[in-house]
Amino acid sequence: MLGVLLMAAAMLIIPTSDAIAKYLSGAHSPAFLSWVRYLAALGFILPVALLQRSQAPTRASATSGGYWLSQVLRTGFLVTAMTLYFVAIARIPLADALGAYFVAPIAATLLAAVALRERLDRRKLLAVALGFVGALLVIRPGTETSADTLIALASGFCMACYLVLTRATAQDRPPVTTLTIQLALGILMLLPFAVLQWTTPTREGLLLSLLMGLVSTLWN
Repeated sequence: MLGVLLMAAAMLIIPTSDAIAKYLSGAHSPAFLSWVRYLAALGFILPVALLQRSQAPTRASATSGGYWLSQVLRTGFLVTAMTLYFVAIARIPLADALGAYFVAPIAATLLAAVALRERLDRRKLLAVALGFVGALLVIRPGTETSADTLIALASGFCMACYLVLTRATAQDRPPVTTLTIQLALGILMLLPFAVLQWTTPTREGLLLSLLMGLVSTLWN
């Protein structure tokens, strides 16, 4: 039940970050916004990670190549998902982009059943079916479906892959450590695109970017 409540709270927080990104998309590119979001979020989570590390008992821990590969893969999926989503919300109404993006829980449920052998009971199948119907109502497949809606849909599928990989590696490290690594990798992945598409934020843009990073830290 705690996990359900935390997930519900995270989903309620997400639109705040999305609205800020939508507002800032008029002055900044999607890749630059994604990079700023990661940079701001790392600024908030890094002190927490360092404090946890200083208070935790010292112990030697081997980090395998498989662990780092999984971290790079999951971060790559998340970076792609967020960048595609920012592209979509810059071009179509936020509600339409969000509706298409929320195909992620549907795809994640099905992927988890295949990849993680998680059991699909009647309640999950009903939730998947209802979610799929809701996604169809938003996407409206046919001649009216725009390329930008499909971009939001692709973002949702990338997010689903990220969620499944996160679930698979959830026990490898404490959540704060995993989030810190994820943010650092995301900053490195997006840095070349951010430099090529650099736009200096205004004071208002900087404050909103910090707020976006804080919100993103909370829901992650």
